[in-house]
Amino acid sequence: MDYASTLPREMLLKIFSGLAPPSADSVRNLCAAASVCPSWREAAREPCLWRVLWVTNAPLNERLTGSRLRNLVARSHNTLTRLWLDECPLVNDAVLSRAVQQQPYLVNVSVKDCALVTRAGLAYALCDAEDFLEIVAQLNDPRQSVADAQRCCVALHTLLEAEEEEATLAEAQAAATLNALLRCAALHAAHAGVQAACCYTLTQYVYRAQLTEVASYPPVFQAAVAALEAHPLVVDVQRAALLALLNACCFGLEGTPGVPALLEAIPLVLAALRAFPTDLGVQRYGCRSLTNMSEMDAFVAEAAAAAGAMGVFLKALNLVITDDSTPVAAVYAIGAIALASAALPQASAGIVAVICALRRHENSGFAEAACKTLGTYLRCAATRDRARRLSADFVIKGTAAAHNTNAKVKKAAEDALKAAQA
Repeated sequence: MDYASTLPREMLLKIFSGLAPPSADSVRNLCAAASVCPSWREAAREPCLWRVLWVTNAPLNERLTGSRLRNLVARSHNTLTRLWLDECPLVNDAVLSRAVQQQPYLVNVSVKDCALVTRAGLAYALCDAEDFLEIVAQLNDPRQSVADAQRCCVALHTLLEAEEEEATLAEAQAAATLNALLRCAALHAAHAGVQAACCYTLTQYVYRAQLTEVASYPPVFQAAVAALEAHPLVVDVQRAALLALLNACCFGLEGTPGVPALLEAIPLVLAALRAFPTDLGVQRYGCRSLTNMSEMDAFVAEAAAAAGAMGVFLKALNLVITDDSTPVAAVYAIGAIALASAALPQASAGIVAVICALRRHENSGFAEAACKTLGTYLRCAATRDRARRLSADFVIKGTAAAHNTNAKVKKAAEDALKAAQA
């Protein structure tokens, strides 16, 4: 019996959505699915599956020509939101220009190691300007439309990704790029596309500036929180805003408006994690943001635990996925609030979840994070006995033996075992 043809279209779309990005082989997998039978071909060409286009792996990137790129972009039916290209030697400025034009929902373009593509050429394709000064002038023009503002934000993101970090940052600072982005975010607060594009660009700006403008980052934090609050059901905005929030939080309280602002942000981050439980970007950035925020101040960790963060983190940890970055973020988040009084009743659930996840994820990064979180439970007198009864110390020893060549895992395991003996 041909079971494939009997599946409802909605079920096929749900299944095929698992082939879409962040899977690096999304294009190849969707094209392979389309070749199975007519019903699969029709479902695999559904525009919603092509709103995010990643071409990052060989051999597809090596063979990507202009006609092939236009064909892939056309499958989105002008609903493309993110385009990532990596090491595509046949793609040039003209090819990319034709691909990104007439895409009103585009909020993020990333082009890396494409020898024939220039940042200036890509920026010109997006908004008819080649440098920061020209784009910022357009962005500050009161006559500019919302659609043009969105494209200017995408173009600024493209320029900020340039490899010459110091020169790029100097140009961006000279053009007052940060002020223009913050003004744009406030002016177009109701437009989801502008908010997503602006948050992605603010993220890149903070990443480029690193520690040089810490005093300027509280407004970035506030802009990200405002985007989370204004568009709670738009996944592109939530993902981009959480990423901007994460980058601002990387500098501690210096990058935020203070503890009261952190407490106000917690419900919005948790709402995003609950609203999009299977979006790996939302889950990863949300968990990492709350981890950083909880580690800044004990009041924040208590507030996050009281708001039900532990249950959300456990769900993220239990996602059945092959990617390790989201579980790593989740296990660190569990450790960040593990000792909060509101999280202590769930200590056993947290310990069991981390131990079970260790059996699924053999990556050394996850092993290190798991040892640190289990060590947190072993360090606290209130949870030490439960952790021992659940064999946390035995699991840590086994993890250290399995990763005996990795210095970071060994160090995390040794620290955790010392905590158990204290």
